Amino acid sequence: MIKRILGLSAITTILLAAAVPAVAFDDLAEAKRFCKLWATDAVQAIPACTAYIEMGDQRFRPYALHERGMAYLARQWWAPAFDDFDAAVKIDPTFAAAWNDRGWALLKMGRTQEALADFDRALALKKDPKYQGNRDIALKRIAAGS
Repeated sequence: MIKRILGLSAITTILLAAAVPAVAFDDLAEAKRFCKLWATDAVQAIPACTAYIEMGDQRFRPYALHERGMAYLARQWWAPAFDDFDAAVKIDPTFAAAWNDRGWALLKMGRTQEALADFDRALALKKDPKYQGNRDIALKRIAAGS
């Protein structure tokens, strides 16, 4: 299931599947509740968010993708986090937090120029000190040549 959702290679899928325990969520409300626990329990949040994405109302799909992306960030899995944030902004291009967090994933992957563009997009949608702080970090890295 993880390979199909993320479009990952077989080896990456095996590694992710080993790192994320198999948890079945048959109840949508339970999946949604666990999905929101990414900051305190990323291990449970990832399969919960996946279940919520598959079972949930499509209107909330960008938010569930964002929550799962945050769980991936908490695990320092930058590429899957980027993929979820990217999917979220493709569904809802006005989702400022997803643009900001996509930028953060890009920054962690060393793609600073692209990260700066995402932080700019997030700031254009919503003036937020956190987004400005992230933009400043990207600018400092560009100035330092990294």
